[in-house]
Amino acid sequence: MSDFKTRGIKWDVIISKDFLCCKQIPDYSKLLYIYLKSWVNPLKNTCFPSQKLILSHLNLKEKKLTSEIGVLVELGLLEVEKKRSKKTGRFNVSSYTLVGDECWMREKGYL
Repeated sequence: MSDFKTRGIKWDVIISKDFLCCKQIPDYSKLLYIYLKSWVNPLKNTCFPSQKLILSHLNLKEKKLTSEIGVLVELGLLEVEKKRSKKTGRFNVSSYTLVGDECWMREKGYL
């Protein structure tokens, strides 16, 4: 369990053993989910670390990160909001919202 502090608010990141042992979620997807959860504001379940930061912290290649984000989105564990950059016209990730939890895992029959 890790402690995180943002603007005077402190919270713990808790990951259930059921999530860690779930065979339907690939290991790298679990790693990414846990990493994003460590950045999440627990009041909103949303975070916005840059892909560059994620790549450097998790030591992943961009293609692998994109793939694992896709897995989490497909499984219904993650929603990604993208906005178009005014400067480049390309889409950039603006925020990640974690939407899956143990209730979701039970509904899907993973527990």
